[in-house]
Amino acid sequence: MTEEKTTWGGARAGAGRKSLGGKMRSLRMTDFEYDFVRDALKKIRAGVETLDVAAYRTEWKAKEKD
Repeated sequence: MTEEKTTWGGARAGAGRKSLGGKMRSLRMTDFEYDFVRDALKKIRAGVETLDVAAYRTEWKAKEKD
């Protein structure tokens, strides 16, 4: 008689979040800085060579708080 090993819980094949290949980082920033960084990353990943902080600052509008 063979003994079956059952797993209650534990890892399953294909379970869990897939790796994004980057390291998670945490730091505090203002709403403007957060929006600027998101926009800058989007542009960098699209291949833009230069970022104009002054132009972004003039078009940025603060989000209203709930």
